[in-house]
Amino acid sequence: MKIILSMYYLILKRIDFFNFLALAFSIAIIGLVISCNNSNSKFNEFQNDVEILFKEDLSFSLTNKNAVFVYLPLDSCLEGTKRILMDDIPGSRNINLIIASNTLKEADFFLEGIENKFNVIYDVGFRGYKKQVFKGSNPMVFEFNNGKISLMFDFNSSKNKELLKRKLLESI
Repeated sequence: MKIILSMYYLILKRIDFFNFLALAFSIAIIGLVISCNNSNSKFNEFQNDVEILFKEDLSFSLTNKNAVFVYLPLDSCLEGTKRILMDDIPGSRNINLIIASNTLKEADFFLEGIENKFNVIYDVGFRGYKKQVFKGSNPMVFEFNNGKISLMFDFNSSKNKELLKRKLLESI
């Protein structure tokens, strides 16, 4: 750590303040690009997991090509999402909730009040699938058409919760 600090000191001594700001800004941009690439690879991993689940689970079939899937990892704060599903969205079999949870009790607690409104697909840990498919991720909405999924958006922010509400209402 001392070596890194001494290198920064030498750099600061040799360049003026504005050049230092330009260097710091460049480093921040490079970090942003790297983090965006990592989130894209995380979605690709998620995409592969979903496609494996849908291919391995022969009891699951898509009857509607316009089906929308809402991935809900229960380790995220989803109270606002549940409120949208309970109060703002009428029931529809075009909407599929994928519940990723550690326990059936946790999943059932989340589903209380909305379980009969939508199709529910449980993560594999407690519903008899061969292996755990879903890994931790943000809540997201996607479509599944012709054997491939396409990401519509993730909805961690409050702005995207309004988008979630609008997209789900469009899919009904």
